[in-house]
Amino acid sequence: MIAINFSDAKTNLKSYCEKAVDNEEEIIVTRKDKKNVVILSLDKYNQLLKDIRCLLYTSPSPRDRTRSRM
Repeated sequence: MIAINFSDAKTNLKSYCEKAVDNEEEIIVTRKDKKNVVILSLDKYNQLLKDIRCLLYTSPSPRDRTRSRM
């Protein structure tokens, strides 16, 4: 994981995009207003979404967990 500031991201965007894709790096872009963003490859993003959906559909809901304890 790499952390960079916004002006560095603007200056070297192509290089950071290549690192995200080629090296599977996550790049955190810090901004003055504290509304930071992350650059990651589309493949990694899609995998994260797939993992989240899998967790959501396979984990019991809070209501179901409560019922099972009773």
